[in-house]
Amino acid sequence: MIGRSDFKQHRVSLERSSPDQIEIFPLDGESNDDCWRWSQDLIRQKDLSGNAPDLIARKVRSGKWNVCQRARKTTKKAKTIFKGPEYINQTGTNQLTSMGLRGAFDFPKPIGLLSTILELVTVPGDLILDSFAGSGTTGHAVLELNKQDGGNRRFLLVEMEEPIATGVTAARLQRVITGYNKGGAPDKPVRGLGGGFRFCRLGTALFDEFGDICTDVTCADLAAHIFFAETGMPIPARATGATPLLGTHRDRAVYLLFTPEQEERPGNTPGTVLTPDALATLPAPPEGFTGTKVIYAGGTAIPADRLRSQNIIFKQIPYQIEGA
Repeated sequence: MIGRSDFKQHRVSLERSSPDQIEIFPLDGESNDDCWRWSQDLIRQKDLSGNAPDLIARKVRSGKWNVCQRARKTTKKAKTIFKGPEYINQTGTNQLTSMGLRGAFDFPKPIGLLSTILELVTVPGDLILDSFAGSGTTGHAVLELNKQDGGNRRFLLVEMEEPIATGVTAARLQRVITGYNKGGAPDKPVRGLGGGFRFCRLGTALFDEFGDICTDVTCADLAAHIFFAETGMPIPARATGATPLLGTHRDRAVYLLFTPEQEERPGNTPGTVLTPDALATLPAPPEGFTGTKVIYAGGTAIPADRLRSQNIIFKQIPYQIEGA
């Protein structure tokens, strides 16, 4: 983007690579100096040759030139009615049957329906949430669409029924990813789409209706939640309370100073308040780590400027725990 104040400087800096080229300067409706929407660097990245260039210049009757961007159709038009065998439930049933999951789920959605919807409303890189995963058609459709256009869409599927989640949803995705024999026949292999997924189960609720930590939450439960909320990764090892260092990820070392009431006993560390003594005895991150220490505790007795000077971020439990 070139602002008006930069126009004159931009105007005199233009260079022509050929005597057959002409310079066109942007003017507003009253023939005053204006500015281009694209910079020269961006224009150089565009396709200006061939039968369908990104920019088009047309000479109008007044003798002036109009420069405009070619409009390209990059989306698929939605139809009022989805009609065809790929949209009916029987097709969804047949698809599950072909994967050896016959009768495992009533009225499964067909892949064609979800694929059409995803093609209309998503772009590569999107995260798709299905709160009622059922037979896993959404995940299947995402993997298939990624295979078609080289996208990297991700999916988050939620299924509260344990038998369905393990016996249908996860089973289907595993077969779609790695491949399977159609109808169980060894002479009809179906190649896998590739990709992967992580299967997680809901644990005990960490917080009550007031946002406080539930009394039956263990240190291990809270530690796993905090590490994931802070880094987006699973905790490296189950926390036992023997050390406040939960682990490191990239530029962050995560610490938890917390002792549930039922775990209080002599010698059980860590405590619940970040004091100067507690800070001095914190275990050091792995050798070579130079990032930030993020310390979760019930309170702190250390001034904020001292924490900043030591590259420490303090977060109070439970108020600053993401998801509380």
